Formats: sequence, structure tokens, C-alpha cells
Amino acid sequence: PSELRERCPLVLVGPWGWRFERLAAFFDTEAKHKNVIHLGYVADADLPAVYNGARALAFPTLYEGFGLPAAEMLACGGAVLASSTGAVAEVVGLCGTLIDPADEGGWHDAMAKAIREPDWTAAIARGGVERAARFTWEACARDTLTAYRAALGPIS
Repeated sequence: PSELRERCPLVLVGPWGWRFERLAAFFDTEAKHKNVIHLGYVADADLPAVYNGARALAFPTLYEGFGLPAAEMLACGGAVLASSTGAVAEVVGLCGTLIDPADEGGWHDAMAKAIREPDWTAAIARGGVERAARFTWEACARDTLTAYRAALGPIS
């Protein structure tokens, strides 16, 4: 709805990517005139400012190997609206809200709720900083080494 778009613009971060011609054309002809902003590439050093300025992160991915943007938003203490599929659901856990990536109405409702209900947005963000702190490169290396050792068995 226009009243929500005026209160809180939708900000798209990242390049258009592969096979995004139709989306880029839609943005140029429709979306940018309705308070949708495409920042394009944002340097890693600037991402915390983008996350901290956001009401919530909407991350409607169909497939994701890890879900780094969700972990980064959690680390900033923000609310995450994420796909209920794959690794992203594991990253977010109970520190956000999970939505079927194909449920257009569910995404609309969650985004509207994040704008209209700041108490709900704060509640779903609760615990996110602590959860994100679990995802370190040290923990990743340790878990990978444990998996390799389990797969290889005892070495004689």
C-alpha cells in the first residue's frame, strides 16, 4: 500500500545479477516510481549502516548455501523476514520470521507488519545478536575439521 511505501521505502541491495533483465526493466518502469530504491553494490564496510537503518531485512531466497545477509542483520540486532527453506531457516532459527518463498501474500503481510508493528519487529529480532555470534569462521573451521575426521575415521 502507498501509505506504507511512503513511511518505509523498500531498499534493494546488490547488483541485478544473472538473468534479471525482466526485474531490472520492471524496476525502471514501475517500482522506482513507488518508493523502491535500488542501491546496487554496497561495500562490506558500508553494509552495517544499511542494516542498522532498516526496519527489517526481507530475504526471500529460493536457495541459499548459508544466508550471510540474514546472519549479518541478526548481528546488527535487526529483524529478519526470511525464506523457510534450506540453510537460511537454520541461520535465523527463532530470531526472525520464516515465510514460504513462494507465498507472495505472506511476504506482503510480514513486511507490512514489520512497518506497522514496531513491538513485533523488536520481538522477532530478540536474541539475534547472540545467535549471529555463533557463526564465526573459527566455528566453521572447527565443525569442518570434525566432519572430515568423522568421514575419514581413525588414521593409523
